[in-house]
Amino acid sequence: MNYEQKYKEALERAKKWRNAPNSDKIPTYANRVIEEIFPELKESEDERIVKCLLNYFHHVRYNGLDLKGTDVDEVITWLEKQREQNHADKVEPKFKVGDWISTTLQIVNVDINKELYWFNDGSYLPFADEEYLHLWTIKDAKDGDVLSYVTGEGDLWIMIYWSLYEPYKGHVHYHTLLVNEKFTNKGTCCIYIDNLRPATKEQRELLFQKLKESGYRWDEDKKEVIRYERFVSRTEG
Repeated sequence: MNYEQKYKEALERAKKWRNAPNSDKIPTYANRVIEEIFPELKESEDERIVKCLLNYFHHVRYNGLDLKGTDVDEVITWLEKQREQNHADKVEPKFKVGDWISTTLQIVNVDINKELYWFNDGSYLPFADEEYLHLWTIKDAKDGDVLSYVTGEGDLWIMIYWSLYEPYKGHVHYHTLLVNEKFTNKGTCCIYIDNLRPATKEQRELLFQKLKESGYRWDEDKKEVIRYERFVSRTEG
């Protein structure tokens, strides 16, 4: 499944509803829900103030109110230019929610107003520092990293990565591989490695739980899968 395309389609649908004509608009609380799901659509404080002023001066012009020599049309034109400038100056984030970045963290929130990326470990990064990051690729993987892959048929692959198999593009070595609850230890596989991603917390827990149920455990120090009895005896000794 192309999650990036699905995200873009959902964002466009949200924009359509949020920017609908007043006669078609959904309730205000629903717009707040949309902005919570897609924070990039949330109106900034500057935009809110300009919008309020425009509403006021349009009201003044419509009702022919006298503001003691103030050129209302001139004010409206100026405010419209400010709104256009705000849109032009609006920071466009390089990454989006769901992206994995080179530090092996996943973006869980993009705060447009505060210009911050929030990650799945609770940390954050200002947009201004995004130049130091790039989208995660298999070249960022390190020996011992837990990676996952969902096939087009919906099969879930979770592996403890070992290294790239350089002679053959698209091949990786793994310490262990779990495919639909079936384990393979120490091997090489050929898959769409560009679709490999760091495993989520739930996927990691699933892998290690299944390892334990099979009588094995991952030894982080030695970078190998060992029988649970060996691990216990070595740590107790």
